[in-house]
Amino acid sequence: MPIEIRRLTPDDWRTFRTMRLAALAGAPDAFGTTFAEASTWAEARWRARLADVAQWMAWMDGAPAGTVGFADDELISMWVEPMARGRGVGDALVATVITTARGREVRLWVTVGNEPAIRLYARHGFAPTGEVRPVDPRDPARLELAMALRGARAPDP
Repeated sequence: MPIEIRRLTPDDWRTFRTMRLAALAGAPDAFGTTFAEASTWAEARWRARLADVAQWMAWMDGAPAGTVGFADDELISMWVEPMARGRGVGDALVATVITTARGREVRLWVTVGNEPAIRLYARHGFAPTGEVRPVDPRDPARLELAMALRGARAPDP
């Protein structure tokens, strides 16, 4: 099944909102924003996000399958629908960010204990930096670790 990756525009705000809310509901420990917070955001806030951040969405068989963002040389907001996990969607999204970075260092934060995500990033050359911080300052027990890919390059064809 081919994976289609498309960069979102502010006009895609409804599609992104649906995916992001699914991510926040499905993996509440992975993100600093909560489902309750994001579900109250107005259209203007969703549009602004897509204007300010390079955000892509993956589709499989015509259905949204995952999303990733890239801002200030940082991979952010990565999430793959459970039905699409293990099918190359995460790899395609990470590769999109690496290609976009054009040789710059790319950083990311991943929740401590999220071993599938850590393995995904490591497959693409990301390594832990040793930095650890709370995912959300309101919950200092929930931690995330930094990973970096130095000298990001487009994957070999």
